[in-house]
Amino acid sequence: MKKQLIDQGAHFGVAFGLLLTLVLAPGFLSFTLVGGALGLIREVTEEGPVTSRGSLLDIIFWTLGGLMAGIVYEILN
Repeated sequence: MKKQLIDQGAHFGVAFGLLLTLVLAPGFLSFTLVGGALGLIREVTEEGPVTSRGSLLDIIFWTLGGLMAGIVYEILN
């Protein structure tokens, strides 16, 4: 039970922190940060070497996806 509390608390904390970033400071930089963080989380959960060339490329494209979402957000607002 203790492990579940720690694990689920971490999930809650990461989601809250990332989304709060978008709420408090919306803009292309915060979208870029959240995109990169999502990519990093994805690579870590795959349990492979996060520093491999393929993982780093994946994280870069997650980050670029966040950047593009931020640019669209800025254009629409």
